[in-house]
Amino acid sequence: MILASPVAAQSPDPAPQPTSLWRSGWAWAACGVGIALIGLHLLHGLITNDTLWHEATGQWILTHRAVPHRDPFSWSVRGTPWVAQEWLWEVGLTLVWHVGGLWGVMLYTWAPAWFLWPVVAATYHRAGGRSPWVLLPLAAGTDIALMQFWPARPETLTYLWFALLLYILTRIRQGERRWAWALVPLTWIWANMHASFVLAIVFIGIELARAFTPIRWGRLVNAPLPRATRRTLGLAFLASLVAGSLTPQGPSLYSYAWRMSTTNVMRQFIVEWQSPNFHLPIYLIVFAMAAALLVWTWATTDDLPLWWVIYAGGFTYGFLDSQRFLGYLCVAIPLMVAVLPMSWAPSIRFPRSHGILLSLVLLALVVSQWPANSIAASIRQGGAPVGAVNYYIRHAHGAHIFNEYSLGDYLIYRHVAPYIDGRADVYTQTPVWSAYLAITGLERNPEPYFRAHHITWVLLKPHRPLDVWLATQPTWHLAYRSSHGWLWQAVGGASS
Repeated sequence: MILASPVAAQSPDPAPQPTSLWRSGWAWAACGVGIALIGLHLLHGLITNDTLWHEATGQWILTHRAVPHRDPFSWSVRGTPWVAQEWLWEVGLTLVWHVGGLWGVMLYTWAPAWFLWPVVAATYHRAGGRSPWVLLPLAAGTDIALMQFWPARPETLTYLWFALLLYILTRIRQGERRWAWALVPLTWIWANMHASFVLAIVFIGIELARAFTPIRWGRLVNAPLPRATRRTLGLAFLASLVAGSLTPQGPSLYSYAWRMSTTNVMRQFIVEWQSPNFHLPIYLIVFAMAAALLVWTWATTDDLPLWWVIYAGGFTYGFLDSQRFLGYLCVAIPLMVAVLPMSWAPSIRFPRSHGILLSLVLLALVVSQWPANSIAASIRQGGAPVGAVNYYIRHAHGAHIFNEYSLGDYLIYRHVAPYIDGRADVYTQTPVWSAYLAITGLERNPEPYFRAHHITWVLLKPHRPLDVWLATQPTWHLAYRSSHGWLWQAVGGASS
């Protein structure tokens, strides 16, 4: 049974008490731990394969003063439509790459964490969190889960944008309607950095929909927003829809985001698009945290706001469907915890000076461990097949190369046209994707395909099934071998 309450119809969520969150050392300590853990991770996991093609894209944009709409890099699908959705982040990456070197990339990738945790802590406080010490274990636990999504990739900034989104919606929910206009520039900059900006549209839409209906159904309650706030939020929602179209791709970015989020093709190959493997310790930890949160919710006798239930259900479904949603779930957990009763929680005093000192010590520890400012050394340490590609450039003279998926990004970085690379969305709409899977899995005879496409070089990681097959073929020989890549050459141009 759903009942309308005259009082609830005009009452937004209560605003927090005026006590400053930053008077507590726990808030400072939580931010220090959250920022430092990401920094320590970046010391060894900064540049990945994807980072390389992102840098090459940014360089292409700066050189041509345009955003590419068709693939300019590969030889196999050159000219195929491509949505360079992350163009603004890529331009920033290229600039810091060439101006600041490895340290510039480090700061560029680490900077979102510096802003993320203060925003998350502020959201926890605004939503009613009254036990600031809870922020410290939340920062440590969620960072452990976030680390796998935090190399130099555009996703690092999307977590900051999502945190800002939750903060703004919390302010609006408490009746501060002018904050609704902040959603418009947030949506615009997010849309020009990553297609996950549709999360902003979805969450604004959820808040707008629930703003009209008073609900009291058992413990489930919903307090609609005042009329003026609803009107402002509605206008901001429409303006945000327009802002999401103000990109080089225009309104088509919406259809692209929908297509990528609903396709099943890439889930066969790309781990982060797949459902989580609960045999891995990190996902067991996340599952345990979610179970504890549900038990906590069930055990309390307090009311639960409708938005909390919607968020919890949506995050749970998203995470179970694809582990790439884990990062957003981690960012939202402090907000979800803030609205739950914590009368049992002790008040633990921790002076602000101690929290600031702890943060400074942790940050100094990260900076003291920074490696030499060398992009090339970092790329080599990341496992790039530097020697094999050097050999190819000296001897192949641009001949077609068939390469392993994870090695194509380094080829792009070295201005070598790959067969396939980390931009999976470009290849899944062509026969190249299925051909690659069939050939590397030896589900079809590679030789006719190589001959038809004039492939005379093959670059693979050591000891792959295709390596074993090539070793048995008299028409192929191992031209270069290292621990990071084996380069095969057709004898006498046999596959030409």
